[in-house]
Amino acid sequence: MEQELRLGNVTCPVQPCKVHIIEKLNNPRINVFGYEDEEVFPLYISKREDIQVINLLYITQGDDKHYCLIKNMNRLLFDLTKCTKEKFYCYSCLHRFITESLLKDNLPYCNEHSPQLIVMPEPGEESVLKFKQHKFSQTVPYVIYADFEALIEPMQNIPGKTASHIPCGYAYLIIGPNGLPLKPVTV
Repeated sequence: MEQELRLGNVTCPVQPCKVHIIEKLNNPRINVFGYEDEEVFPLYISKREDIQVINLLYITQGDDKHYCLIKNMNRLLFDLTKCTKEKFYCYSCLHRFITESLLKDNLPYCNEHSPQLIVMPEPGEESVLKFKQHKFSQTVPYVIYADFEALIEPMQNIPGKTASHIPCGYAYLIIGPNGLPLKPVTV
């Protein structure tokens, strides 16, 4: 399906920051993703909903800039996971979901913010978050220890699920400021 796009007074090549103008002049919802150092990241994500989506990959190399149509987001982002099943991606953060309903639950929260890329630290000493300022910590007057028990019930009728945990009991203990239990263990 080939159509001419109305550009208005936007000059070519269209910068990702001007895509919203093209979007207003035409029907489709347009998302633009960048690619650098073998990493895909969102550049412009449309706020429009319930219309045809066009996902574009914006590739730059020096002064050369080029848009490519993304026909299948799963194929573009396949290397993020070893799982070969189809995933559903949030275009704003590129987080993947195993079902479309989980993705739809995420969208109201993610659409409140501008597009972003989640970057995790490389494994090593710097990737571990540690609390080092113990002199600023305060003693807590009360501590509650709690434990829940559950029965494991096999499930056959839900694909991908093997068992369900059914709560069957709990216990808790409250330790007071003097280090002694406030009352006997409650079961």
